[in-house]
Amino acid sequence: AFGKAGASGFTFHIEVARDNWKELIQNIKAKGMRPGVSLKPGTPVEDVFPLVEAETPVELVLVMTVEPGFGGQKFMPEMMDK
Repeated sequence: AFGKAGASGFTFHIEVARDNWKELIQNIKAKGMRPGVSLKPGTPVEDVFPLVEAETPVELVLVMTVEPGFGGQKFMPEMMDK
């Protein structure tokens, strides 16, 4: 539905796609979109290395600087090292 609506990219959370990220990336590309992955503050950066180094890699890594789903949070500067 996103691709049909004109979205150029689709970013998913690595934490919910650990078992099917290869298939997900292929499906995103098949719909004409650029695949991206987001990384929550508590997830090690090393978890995205396989997705960046894959034969069909993600094209964007979004390092989140707040926990998703909660408003009014302060920026977490320690995430900049990721």
